[in-house]
Amino acid sequence: MEKYISESIEDTIKIASDFTKTLKGGEVVLLDGELGAGKTVFVKGVADALKIEDTVTSPSFSIMNVYEDTVKLYHFDLYRLDDLFEIEQLLMDYIYIPGSVVMIEWGYKAKDILNEYIFIDIQIEGDRRIITIDRVKS
Repeated sequence: MEKYISESIEDTIKIASDFTKTLKGGEVVLLDGELGAGKTVFVKGVADALKIEDTVTSPSFSIMNVYEDTVKLYHFDLYRLDDLFEIEQLLMDYIYIPGSVVMIEWGYKAKDILNEYIFIDIQIEGDRRIITIDRVKS
């Protein structure tokens, strides 16, 4: 388990960029943290590191955004979904695809349907963010 302290949006983007260097493709990344914690900012940092030129926005209403350059980045937001079967149906065609990265905000909702994932928890502590990264295999 790795732990980082972010003092700013720029710090969070840098932490995400460094994290991206550990990815090989095919990973599923679950992001958790309360509203405003910086989950979408973290995804922006990953997209920047992957040289994706599209503007990354939260898929709160669309549920999924796809960004593509040399790597496909699937960005999900499960905030409005609670039914595990519905979540599984949504994700099953996108997870573990070689050469892609799947990032899921409110990812704790998908834990039970995944065998392997990277769990990123972002906690607000005053003006700082405590970012914990844990690689999980069941």
